[in-house]
Amino acid sequence: MTKEPTKKYLRLLAYLSGFFLTIHMAFPSYFNAQFLGQFLPDNKIGITYAISSLLTIALITYIPRVIRKIGLLKTIYATSIVTLCATLPMAFIKNPAILIFLFIIYYSLGFVVRYALDIYLEKVSDNRNTGDIRGIFLTFINIAWLVSPFLAGTLISDRGYSTIFLISAIALTPVIYLTIFQLKEQEHHRQIKTPRVRVALKKLYQGKSEAIKNIRNILITDFLLNLFYAIMVVYTALYLEEYLKITKVDIGIIFTIMLIPFVIFELPLGRLADKKLGEKEILTAGFVVAGLATIIVPFISSPTIWLWGLILFFTRTGACAIEIMKETYLFKKITEEDTDILSLSRNMQPFSYIIGPGLASIFIYFFDLKYIFLLLGIIMIYGTRYSLALKDTK
Repeated sequence: MTKEPTKKYLRLLAYLSGFFLTIHMAFPSYFNAQFLGQFLPDNKIGITYAISSLLTIALITYIPRVIRKIGLLKTIYATSIVTLCATLPMAFIKNPAILIFLFIIYYSLGFVVRYALDIYLEKVSDNRNTGDIRGIFLTFINIAWLVSPFLAGTLISDRGYSTIFLISAIALTPVIYLTIFQLKEQEHHRQIKTPRVRVALKKLYQGKSEAIKNIRNILITDFLLNLFYAIMVVYTALYLEEYLKITKVDIGIIFTIMLIPFVIFELPLGRLADKKLGEKEILTAGFVVAGLATIIVPFISSPTIWLWGLILFFTRTGACAIEIMKETYLFKKITEEDTDILSLSRNMQPFSYIIGPGLASIFIYFFDLKYIFLLLGIIMIYGTRYSLALKDTK
């Protein structure tokens, strides 16, 4: 008789799947705006992100129906295959219209695969070690983010964008393999509710209980973090390259330094929240650090690599504290039945890519691009209002 794999082993496989999925998403990520800029004016880059994000929201809302019909793992497998089929041609096709269409599919489905993988990890987790489990998962993901910018910047400078999308496509093959041959599914994995976004929003808006208020506040911090990412990811590379004349290779080095906090801090912070502190204090500190570091950005005119690496390192030190705390807090407060809430959380990223570039486009019409970072820093400081309102899980 074949021995059933343990939850710990299945979590390890989920971590590995998350790592390779993130390589797929991260390799082109920080240079997507420049890639689109080859075919589109700056104001239409934001529109492309908005269309991609609207599609992502629609797919995440619909995907539980697919899971109930064919199963969770088959859903991950099928969406990964379609994503691969959208990404691979981007390495070879030169037609702008087709490339933009494929970009929208590639961008949207990557988030859908991550959402389904999140559901799987939740089903093989236990609540008392949520911070540890989410911390390990995010560490795997963040290692993938860490290795990507420098390699991507170097390859784009030497070989153009084609190589980046080829590597992105290849990175999906281990996800497909692990899903087919290694991960195991139980019948209860199909028991996923279709998210009722309108009902969930009404409940969160009108709810008066402490539990509802806590979930509402943590989702607001979730949105603010993703708004931070949306503006920083889309506009930082553009700002460094177009305004400060920093090369793509040097931007890759800066971004590698910038992403180090996600690898070295998130897992210890998750364990600290589980065993000693609650999430509230670390979350609040994260907003303060990220906000203050971002406010500094428009006042630095030097193109010095180490200086920009240091400034952006501190922006992400704050962001990584927010990320692991909001993940830990949310997953301690919800169960696998709370598909509505998880769907809202996972829609925060695509939703922020509608709001963020839109807000930035309006702002840039009246002010210099660099001051978008000043506004963003102030917004992050304002986020302490919601983190301080939380009741700790400890």
